[in-house]
Amino acid sequence: MLAVVCIAAMAVSGRGRMPRATATIGPDRGSPTPLNVSGWAADGQRVLVVTAHPDDAEGFAGGLLSSLHATGTINISYLVVTTGNAGGKCYDDWGPRPGPAGFRDCEKEELAFTRRREMIEAAAFFGVPRSQVFRLGLDDGMVLAHHETSIRRSITAVVRTVKPHIILTHYPYPNLAAPPTCNGDCAAPSSFDDMGFHPDHQRVGWHVMNTCYGSGSAASNDKLFDDLAFAGLEEWAISELYFFAMPGKGVSPITHYHELTPTLLDNKIDASAIHRSQYEDNVPFINASVRFWDQQSGAAVGVPYAETYVGYY
Repeated sequence: MLAVVCIAAMAVSGRGRMPRATATIGPDRGSPTPLNVSGWAADGQRVLVVTAHPDDAEGFAGGLLSSLHATGTINISYLVVTTGNAGGKCYDDWGPRPGPAGFRDCEKEELAFTRRREMIEAAAFFGVPRSQVFRLGLDDGMVLAHHETSIRRSITAVVRTVKPHIILTHYPYPNLAAPPTCNGDCAAPSSFDDMGFHPDHQRVGWHVMNTCYGSGSAASNDKLFDDLAFAGLEEWAISELYFFAMPGKGVSPITHYHELTPTLLDNKIDASAIHRSQYEDNVPFINASVRFWDQQSGAAVGVPYAETYVGYY
């Protein structure tokens, strides 16, 4: 069974800290509540999205990102941990869509470059400038092979650079109730079953949690990775951390959600379609898959369509 994780608010000193509310993860948290996007907008919050692969931000949180961009006051940054070089097709057509793209197998170096370009274009769709699309450049599927210290140092550096108030990232545990993985080859609409198992997703969520868990974490303690402080990247404590919740399976706890209007759904689909290496311009497939999963998420919280999250604090 998944552990029930609790965190209590702590009085801490240092730079960049904001008050935290007492929070727990688990079924005792009550009914899921909407994310406070209007409050974030009023306060001009900064949001950092930390994902394992170049297409994860749009796939997990494209509707929310569309809403954040529409506020005009919320700054969004991306940190993508792997290059995504283990899955997808390359193509030579970088021109207008739609049209035949000539998708083909390619070396992982070319695929990494292709996915980097898609990542930058998809981020721009939500108003994220290239300068705010950070990457660690690890090989796809190999996050487990890298020592946690090196990854936490890199995440810490980005957090201290961006100084986000809110972080969105992957749920750090497997969803063992999800159907067996089909490694991206599932037929629509249930095309993302492997989201519940992917080791990169789990490890990235775990590393983010260990970097930003609260008082004394690497991001908010200059005594950890003090070389970053010497370089001018001083400690920073975030205010809110949310994990992407798997819908409809009853395993990932859901504490918050963001209801998706038809416009937000369309924007999420359009942003996902930018990742041509993954979908080969099959927009009907993307449309069916996104609507299938977000309808399941919506049913879990009592609205037609939604993205669901687990709030850590």
